[in-house]
Amino acid sequence: MTIKVGEFDMLVHDPKENICTIYEIKHSTKTVNRQIMNLVNEENLRMRECVFGTITGRYVIYRGESCVYNSIQYLNVEEYLRGLHL
Repeated sequence: MTIKVGEFDMLVHDPKENICTIYEIKHSTKTVNRQIMNLVNEENLRMRECVFGTITGRYVIYRGESCVYNSIQYLNVEEYLRGLHL
């Protein structure tokens, strides 16, 4: 039996706290179900938590307005980048 597990575009891991956040990065301005398929795949999430700790956030970074879609936080790319503390 083959298990199909997806990937994320970005995973940010905090090894001290043993937590992580996962991201899909899209060029779109629209929210679409297929954009979040890896973020809601329970087996995919369990496998990552075994390695990177508790997932504390699931996000799509895209060009549209920030919103919540199907329980996933969509972040406007410009707002996201402005909020980074580099």
